[in-house]
Amino acid sequence: MTLTNCREDSAIVELVGDLSGARTWIGAAQYSNVEIRPADFESLEDYKKSRSSSLQKGLRRRRRKLAALGDVKYECITDPDRFTQVASHIVRLKLEWLDNYGLHGRFLARQGLDGWMADIMARAARKGRLHMSVMSVGGRICAAQLAFQSRSKITGYFSAFDISLSSNAVGKLHLEDLIADMFAQSLTLDLMPPSDSYKCEWGVEVMNVAAYTVPLTPLGAAVSSVYSVKTRALAKSVYLRLPNAVRAGIAAGILNAARKAKRLISGSRRASALPKPTSLVVKAQKD
Repeated sequence: MTLTNCREDSAIVELVGDLSGARTWIGAAQYSNVEIRPADFESLEDYKKSRSSSLQKGLRRRRRKLAALGDVKYECITDPDRFTQVASHIVRLKLEWLDNYGLHGRFLARQGLDGWMADIMARAARKGRLHMSVMSVGGRICAAQLAFQSRSKITGYFSAFDISLSSNAVGKLHLEDLIADMFAQSLTLDLMPPSDSYKCEWGVEVMNVAAYTVPLTPLGAAVSSVYSVKTRALAKSVYLRLPNAVRAGIAAGILNAARKAKRLISGSRRASALPKPTSLVVKAQKD
């Protein structure tokens, strides 16, 4: 069993720990999630004063440069007729960002991802749980954050920005406007793990998070000695040291091989679970 982004206070830790036959947990990728809490400050201006002056000056300078390209606008998308278009656009922005750095995203490589994302946006909106914010320049979306809303918190899920405008820090400018939105609504903004350096510029680390592999059988323990969250983390660190030009091709090949192996194993299991055929009788009926 693999657990990712597992909070130290989560119920799953206690649940899995009580499973009979569970072997030693293999832990890796320990980090924290970052939150911005308006309740910790008297006002938005008080919060801004707590951030570094270099961050504030840099954002003001980049916002002026971005405004020279067209009208800069922050808005929340609530019209269901726009969900499909927005989902398709932000997935494309994320793919372009990955391609620029020679990366390959397993999640983003799935067929029909934009349609699935538009669907979860629609379902969350119907329940009053959607917070889909975008920043546009000259009418074109250049940064976005798909998040889910509760009574007291906004939880970030999927963010993207236009890599062609990265010199203007459009991702940070959008986050600055999103934080202002959170202060206006007195909502905590959870940026989700891992606690990347850019997130720590804005908020504080509040909860330890880790990934675990939990072998449940002797065979699982043997497999975990070769493949676990720890070996995956090691492989990823080696992979990220490769030149950008070769990363995406290697990752795509590995993931494709893994998908084929998974389909082969799943197919064998399904086939073995099917009952043996006995006889088949087909009766023709007249109208």
